[in-house]
Amino acid sequence: MQIGNCSKSTIYRLFETYCKQSPGEYILQQRMKLARNLLLNPDLNISDVAFMSGFSSVSYFTKQFKLNNNCVPGEYIKKFSY
Repeated sequence: MQIGNCSKSTIYRLFETYCKQSPGEYILQQRMKLARNLLLNPDLNISDVAFMSGFSSVSYFTKQFKLNNNCVPGEYIKKFSY
């Protein structure tokens, strides 16, 4: 597949050059940012946040959240909710 006369691999390399991360890492970072914001909403539970952030599994969401934020979602809520 080519977009704008660039191959998929060229677009991938350009993205990594300018963003200093892969497209997959960027997407995960954006999902985590969304999840952190959603977790502060008292009307949402952790599974709601997981699915709204694009994860199909709550356990995978929790694992990724811990890897990216050094705490599980429940700890994050206790730390930062008012």
